[in-house]
Amino acid sequence: MRLRLLALSLLLAGCNKIDLVTEPTFALTVRIAPREVALLPQETRKLTATVTKGVTDPASISWASRNTTIATIDQDGTVRARAVGQVFVLVSAVVRSQEALDSIVVTVGAAH
Repeated sequence: MRLRLLALSLLLAGCNKIDLVTEPTFALTVRIAPREVALLPQETRKLTATVTKGVTDPASISWASRNTTIATIDQDGTVRARAVGQVFVLVSAVVRSQEALDSIVVTVGAAH
């Protein structure tokens, strides 16, 4: 309602062009689950990304591995262990013009 009154006031004052910029009205967050992942080489695990509760717009989700020699991740959230070590796995969620990030460490251990 305040926005309509402001626009009407500007029009009555002789402004014939009004540029309205609206900011998102939510704080975007994303969270990876599970928080701890330990695998053996060639094992896989499905991760999920949960976006802020109450966000109704669809989120664009992207996954990445910081070292694909140790583990890779598909865009559906499936991690595949490749070699012994630790690697950060990241997720990015974008809704409207907001972006949120989260990361976990995936540990790939040696088979006994």
